[in-house]
Amino acid sequence: FFQRPEMHKIHHKEGVHYNNFSDLPLWDMLFGTYENPKEKEDMACGFCDTKERKFVKILSFKNVNKPYRKSK
Repeated sequence: FFQRPEMHKIHHKEGVHYNNFSDLPLWDMLFGTYENPKEKEDMACGFCDTKERKFVKILSFKNVNKPYRKSK
């Protein structure tokens, strides 16, 4: 029913960040972002360099994404 720590660790896998968003796996299953590790996997966690520099802004809920360009 709830996400196990090793499932959420996949979300924080270095260079990935697109699986297992929710603490309730049902949402990830519905939206196709669910990944269930078959066995304990040793993996590096973290943000890529550009996102690492934005970490404080991310924690303070500031928008760190590039704005969309207006179409002509």
